[in-house]
Amino acid sequence: MNKIDLKRLTGYEDDFALWSAEQAALIRSGKFDRVDLENVAEEIESLGRSSKHEIRSRLEVLMMHLLKWERQPEYRSRS
Repeated sequence: MNKIDLKRLTGYEDDFALWSAEQAALIRSGKFDRVDLENVAEEIESLGRSSKHEIRSRLEVLMMHLLKWERQPEYRSRS
């Protein structure tokens, strides 16, 4: 990855990948006064919601497979 220039920061809407890398670099270097707090907080909340949704979705699929395994033994396979 290219060296991040913390003198000129990228906007949140301009280049999300670069903005994320810059924000991480600012946090790691302790330059909290320059961190885009509102957007970083929003992204953390979004990740939490996304993770919760992913877990719920995977649990639903698992439950469906378990129900099929239990109720339809004739369709069981090794895959």
